[in-house]
Amino acid sequence: MPHGGERSRFASRRTIRSPKVSAPPHADPAGADEIPAALMSAAGSARAALWARADVLPAVELAWALKRACDTAWRTDPSRTQVAAELLETLAAARPAAEIDALATWVRGIGLLAQGQMEPALAQLQFAGERFIALGRPYDAAQTSVARLAALAMLGRYDEALRCGDEARAVFDAAGDASAAGKIEFNLGTLATRRDRYDDALRHYSAALQRLASAVFRSAWNLSARWHESPSAGCRVRSWSR
Repeated sequence: MPHGGERSRFASRRTIRSPKVSAPPHADPAGADEIPAALMSAAGSARAALWARADVLPAVELAWALKRACDTAWRTDPSRTQVAAELLETLAAARPAAEIDALATWVRGIGLLAQGQMEPALAQLQFAGERFIALGRPYDAAQTSVARLAALAMLGRYDEALRCGDEARAVFDAAGDASAAGKIEFNLGTLATRRDRYDDALRHYSAALQRLASAVFRSAWNLSARWHESPSAGCRVRSWSR
């Protein structure tokens, strides 16, 4: 079973977007993450009361918010990804939908990865990707590959991990998502380091830096454009960013 430090060298699972291979929004609408965050910490009757409040939210929106809660747990306390997995399974049973099932499978895989159960995690992540493909969602399918690449690498299945990363990066490039492509490059760099291929590692890490810097620049440029179009809107965005 890999050490926590070994797992953490791989880029963390990241938030999501959607179809076509352009990468639209599952970004959090205002307040949409409050109930899922509370559900992650509640138990017993308190959790039951929160589920009753959550009924007012669209089921798919709630499912994506729980996925974001899983992402936060991965960065701060990976053991709590299991809580997100349990909540998504509860939601999938209560309010069935193919997209929710795909998300529940994805988060279940991340929870297993956090426990060091690589083979079961890999199976769940593969299944989640297939479910998104069946929904016509290649971008979201590629997002599951960020975790799948790490699982394959930690199992020593390096050639499969490399193919997985290359395929996901191609989808992110087609979607114009430099940030997601940069995370794949980072994981490919970690993979090359594990294989003592340091020239390849340097190439991937350099590409990761360039792509992530490009993503930051693009975000700043978009913010600047919004500020010039509407200073008051820009002010609200800057306040939110702080």
